[in-house]
Amino acid sequence: SLGSCQAAIVDSEYLHVLHLTFEQALNADVPYAISWQNLKDTFGYIIPDHSVTVVNDQTPPEVAEYLVLSENMIWLKYTEPLNETSAEFLLNYQITPSIGHPTEAKYTQADSTVLLEFSASFVEDTAYTLTIDNLEDLSDNALFDHMIDFTFTQPDVPAFGDLIITEIMATPDPPVALPNAEFVEIYNRSSKPLSLEVLTFQDATTLKDFPSIILMPHEYAII
Repeated sequence: SLGSCQAAIVDSEYLHVLHLTFEQALNADVPYAISWQNLKDTFGYIIPDHSVTVVNDQTPPEVAEYLVLSENMIWLKYTEPLNETSAEFLLNYQITPSIGHPTEAKYTQADSTVLLEFSASFVEDTAYTLTIDNLEDLSDNALFDHMIDFTFTQPDVPAFGDLIITEIMATPDPPVALPNAEFVEIYNRSSKPLSLEVLTFQDATTLKDFPSIILMPHEYAII
């Protein structure tokens, strides 16, 4: 418990910001529920009662999982949202030997992932080390000198029966809790990573190439 609120001060520059002071200090990485009631805005209107959870974040981000998508692309998923500038700063990533820094790092906030693309290509059955350094989360906690060892293996081309279609959305209009778009869901029922870029999908009116992605064993993809 933080105890009672000792002071509540409206910021002099940003009137929508309220600074709260409590009896006790916030412990690191512990969630606290802060509730308020009977508040009014500057026009005298009552602000609805509400509760929020706050955390004094002192833990650096970690890599939750990674995938080597192709001979020059790696996908990283983190345990928490990142500082976008830090996540896309190319010098924060390096692969040795011979590969160097990425030419592009694209951060997706929705799932805390980063897609790295390199100009040099990985060599089949060669061991590499990806080093991630000075990568910050939203609370400025930094991940330093984190190393991921991997060996690049060219993914297989799907054989007959490796992929199955598990769902078809042919008439999305009107949408019901789904995007207003046609799609098919596919499943990799094999025990090997599969490259989808060699595939095409064709119906009576459309011919589409599959995206350049790797579908891992027993995973689904929506196309």
